[in-house]
Amino acid sequence: MRIGLASFLATTISLLWAPAALGITLSNIDVVGIQGADKDLVRSTTRLVIGNQYEARDPAFVSACRLVREQYPRASVSCNLIARANNEATYAIAFSASGYTPRYAGTCVDGKGIPEALNRDIEAFERARQSVFDETGGRSGREFVGMDGSLDYQDPRLHEARNKLASAVAEERAAVLDAAKRCNPDIKVKALELLQYAGAPKAAVETAMPEATHPDPAVRNISMRLLETFAGSLDSASTEHVLHIACDAVQRGGFLDVNKALAVIDALEAKAGMQALKIDAACRAEIVRLSAESDSPQIGGFANSIIRQRKDKGAPT
Repeated sequence: MRIGLASFLATTISLLWAPAALGITLSNIDVVGIQGADKDLVRSTTRLVIGNQYEARDPAFVSACRLVREQYPRASVSCNLIARANNEATYAIAFSASGYTPRYAGTCVDGKGIPEALNRDIEAFERARQSVFDETGGRSGREFVGMDGSLDYQDPRLHEARNKLASAVAEERAAVLDAAKRCNPDIKVKALELLQYAGAPKAAVETAMPEATHPDPAVRNISMRLLETFAGSLDSASTEHVLHIACDAVQRGGFLDVNKALAVIDALEAKAGMQALKIDAACRAEIVRLSAESDSPQIGGFANSIIRQRKDKGAPT
């Protein structure tokens, strides 16, 4: 499977990284949004076997999602294969009463896409990232925001490739920001991805905020990623607005939306220092529920981190 800057979300099942050549071991089937013993019924319905090896594009994953949807025809079901260390993966199944469609307040215009001059730098970065992911089984080291205001990587090969990409994106920053306004979601996603490396974190979060409620899940996904990465560039009013968006996604979204929303809340809570976020009671209750019920290292991990931060501040959880 290729790891690229473009979205790789599928309609039926989303594969959140898997090695291109090696098989993966299914370590867990995580079920979110359904209670009690029904979780075991969902797991058995998939016909997947924990501990077995699969290919990333194995038809069994698509079949598993179809079987669950047939078992629960009135629910909105999303399925995701999520990488863990040592070539292991979690198959995550999220239920919601109806499809999550937030109210989109953004606008768009037709026009040009990403400048053609950037394609060579994008492809070089993708090759470097793919190579590192294949060699490390997805453990490419820490990510952080560099001194230049762009996303950076601990891995020296990714760092070098990122430097070249960031330099190219900085030169075309105005065009990339303009491309993020396009109505075409594929162009929008690619532009938003590039804003991670534009060296303009404030412009990145200002662009991402209205897109965090876009109808297209891939646009929402990268927008929330930008808001998490550059949370430190949000002012107080923007922080309150983003928190409202994230809490709505936590309470109503599928796995991807919940995962990204919790990551944003976790980053905002860290940014707030010793002053706790004003998270409403319903959102706090859902975070606590997810912390207790989710086996996912992503959802459970972020929920636990939020709770731990708030307890350290003496804030309600």
